[in-house]
Amino acid sequence: MKIRIAQEELVKALQQFHSVAGRKSTMPILSNILLEARKDTIVVFATDLEIGIRGIFPAEVQEEGAVTLSCRHLMDIVRELPAADISIGSLDNNWVSITCGKSDFKIAGLSAEEFPSWPEFDSGRMIEIDGGLLSDMIRKTIYCVAENETRYVLNGACFKIAPADGGTMAEMVGTDGHRLALIKKNIPGAEATEGPGVIIPKKGLLELRKLLDDKVEKVSFSIGKNQILFKKDSVELFARLIEGNYPNYNQVIPSRNEKKLAIQDKKVFASAIKRVSVLAKDKVSAVRMDIAPEKITLVVNNPELGEATEEMAVSYSAEPLSIAFNARYVLDALQAVDGDEVTISLADQVSPSIITAAGDTDCLAVIMPLRI
Repeated sequence: MKIRIAQEELVKALQQFHSVAGRKSTMPILSNILLEARKDTIVVFATDLEIGIRGIFPAEVQEEGAVTLSCRHLMDIVRELPAADISIGSLDNNWVSITCGKSDFKIAGLSAEEFPSWPEFDSGRMIEIDGGLLSDMIRKTIYCVAENETRYVLNGACFKIAPADGGTMAEMVGTDGHRLALIKKNIPGAEATEGPGVIIPKKGLLELRKLLDDKVEKVSFSIGKNQILFKKDSVELFARLIEGNYPNYNQVIPSRNEKKLAIQDKKVFASAIKRVSVLAKDKVSAVRMDIAPEKITLVVNNPELGEATEEMAVSYSAEPLSIAFNARYVLDALQAVDGDEVTISLADQVSPSIITAAGDTDCLAVIMPLRI
């Protein structure tokens, strides 16, 4: 293999791919990135077997072929080179030369034949969805997805395209067993998927959101037997789906929380929670909310550090209620919902509560209270 490629083009490619290469893998080949020269393009592929990303980039191909190189070492070299054309060529015994101006490197690689192959997908069953919408759905649910949870299915978000009144609905939900985030969005013209939805792992969602950061108009996806593929322009990303049955989250969402606490400025509310939670215990971070008509008092009482209280005006007309929450859970939910005004729907001090943006029931957060 022998190619010439612009330094800025290769840096752009490697920045998208380097976080996928498995640095801690027991398989050394997974720490590498595959470079494959085809006609007037170079195909770049990185994977840790759970997720993978592949892109096609313009290059001057002088000799077709393929090499694999340490993704970290290649990234470290390329980003320090000047903004000029880089020549990459294969040598004997899987060594590779990298030349740019007066800089010349020779680094060891591994055989391209050992690199995992790209999984097969049915390209005829691609579903289109707005990239900005999908990125927003991830942002509003991923904070609730568990990590290293013994219930492995909670380590991903459930995603499905379901029939809805007059069209099709995209739905994504994440939960760690203590809190839940759900978002639903209409996507006219899309074909509904079969079954209860697929579970996309958290790492796959994080990499997908990076891919969607520029808010592309459309991205397409296809669901295979145990993997999902997303395609944006010339870049594709696959994630191995988590097997198992996702919990029936609709049973967790309360339907009769009739006490409505309206907060006009969520930033002011969040700042107050942050201030009083300075004295909260690190692991629990419990903040008690004493809610009365037209006011709320935030209380933290830590026998080891002291006590903090802060009062603010709110809109509330039901009977007084004292309820405690994990401060971090509330702050995460406030950050995820849009708008300045939020509504907290309550039942009692032991039942789950719902946080929504004012007038928006398509995106909600459910939080279990702590025992006072």
